[in-house]
Amino acid sequence: MSRSKVQSFNMYDSVVTGAVRMGRMEAAGDLALYNTVYQSAVVLFAADIGGNLFAKNSKFNGTEVDAGTTVPFELWKVHVGQTTEFTNAVIRGDAKLDSAKFDVDVFFDHVTFEKTATFANIEVGNLADFQGTTFQDYVNFESSIMRRDAKFTDAVFNGKAVFDFIAVDRFFDFNRVKL
Repeated sequence: MSRSKVQSFNMYDSVVTGAVRMGRMEAAGDLALYNTVYQSAVVLFAADIGGNLFAKNSKFNGTEVDAGTTVPFELWKVHVGQTTEFTNAVIRGDAKLDSAKFDVDVFFDHVTFEKTATFANIEVGNLADFQGTTFQDYVNFESSIMRRDAKFTDAVFNGKAVFDFIAVDRFFDFNRVKL
């Protein structure tokens, strides 16, 4: 579905064995990928989603890169116009969300990142919620901007965590964090 233009796209309550390729996709409405097991790479490089991006309770099990990508879970340069929700998701392979723009709220609460996760240069228009999230490896939030709040309460960092030059306009909750 790379470079496709859709009104909305739903893929939920499923098991997907092959790679999901949605790079540069344009969705005027929502992109729903929730409650699904993805066995291979999921790539949304430079996708433009006008509505919400939902992936709550999904499992991203891909650990091998797909052709033309650098990581098995790629939201690099993605743009989401409404809420982004990955609550309770598991991401087993390396994740790249660098230079992503989330116009409203982004929920990565209670997510498990088993490998490297990079969020460098992201911009969140309102709330960045990483409460209860587990980062098993290296994580990078360098030069990211949270236009309102960032919540990391009860997050666990088992590897190096980089927060250099992060900007949070209002509240930065870092309570009960384990480093």
